[in-house]
Amino acid sequence: MQSVYINGIITKDEFKQEHKNEETFSFNDLVNQLDGAKEALVYINSPGGMIEEGLRIYHHLSKINVHTIAFNASSIASIIFLAGKKRFIANEAEMIIHNAWIKGEDFGDLTLNANSLTMLKNEFEKMDAVLVDIYKSCTGIEETKLLSLMAVDTDVASEAIQLGFATDIYEEKKVRHIASNRVIMYNQISKETFLNHKSNKMANEQTEARLNAFEKLLNGVKSIFINSVKNMVVKLQDDVELYVFSEDGEFEGKRAVLADDGIPTEENAPSGTHILEDGREIVVGENGIIESISEVVDVQATLQAKEEEMKTLEAAKKAIEYEKEKAVSLNAELQARVEALEAQNKADKEEAQAKVNELSEQFAVLQKEVLGKELKLDDKIKAMSQEDISNMSVSDRFRLSQINKAKALKI
Repeated sequence: MQSVYINGIITKDEFKQEHKNEETFSFNDLVNQLDGAKEALVYINSPGGMIEEGLRIYHHLSKINVHTIAFNASSIASIIFLAGKKRFIANEAEMIIHNAWIKGEDFGDLTLNANSLTMLKNEFEKMDAVLVDIYKSCTGIEETKLLSLMAVDTDVASEAIQLGFATDIYEEKKVRHIASNRVIMYNQISKETFLNHKSNKMANEQTEARLNAFEKLLNGVKSIFINSVKNMVVKLQDDVELYVFSEDGEFEGKRAVLADDGIPTEENAPSGTHILEDGREIVVGENGIIESISEVVDVQATLQAKEEEMKTLEAAKKAIEYEKEKAVSLNAELQARVEALEAQNKADKEEAQAKVNELSEQFAVLQKEVLGKELKLDDKIKAMSQEDISNMSVSDRFRLSQINKAKALKI
């Protein structure tokens, strides 16, 4: 397996200069260390960091076969740790989980009021929903218990196996770099905006403008963080990812944006008809609104049905060919029998004709013989009594009958 080392604060490359004296790790660092590998052993020694970057790393590792080892996997690094198919935790490791937060000093001189704080609270709750969803799906811990653990900084390392965070203990002893004990998890876009406000000394009359900018920021954050655990990422057949904002798991009428490694961007899904990986067609209208989606096509069942149909057709074809061959064979047999009968009939006719010819010849000879003796026997016959005729031989009687017939016919 390829070895990957996640050390230090999780942050984007463009923000690494803010941590000059600290070790950092970005999504690009992960890609470079993986170098295209589909299997990896990931060592984690991080106090946490930027939520967006941590989620990108988590989603990327979730798509390949990785085992994770935690020395310090706190805050957003605990989410990255859960990407492992097998998850090992070292003795004396740290794994602190908590709600998303940002340091108060990053607000600069921005004036806050009840409305802006309420908006900020809502956005952080949505961020927490993302984290809770991943924790819950990977560990099986009930949501209420997770929320209670995250309400304060809770180190779950000692119970990581019992709680479902880890699958085993990492026994191998290695010399490792110990990261800072502080826990970090923040939204870098918010931080960047707040830092910009620090450099702008605004007068009281500009307070309204600052609040409008802050509201604009929060609206932008809405397109980056997940609104509900039912939001989903779907992939098109050309590997383009769409993030669908849905609170009920439905597609129609919902807004879709392009996603980057599972993280939604601000760019609406392109309008038109697209094909999802599972074969369904999705129609996107203006502003990324999904107009319709076809039913799921069970490709496997369809292929199996077509295969069965082909087998049936092949069997029918073989049966027809067999019957055809059988008919040809029977026809040949019948033809041979007809020819044999015709030959036999011809032979019988010839034999019968030969016998007729022979009898005719014998009759002609006999007729000549009988007629030749007619005059000589006439007187004798006339003088013969009935008794004499009875005593005649068979041949003489036959001759006598032929003579009488000849006389009758006057031959």
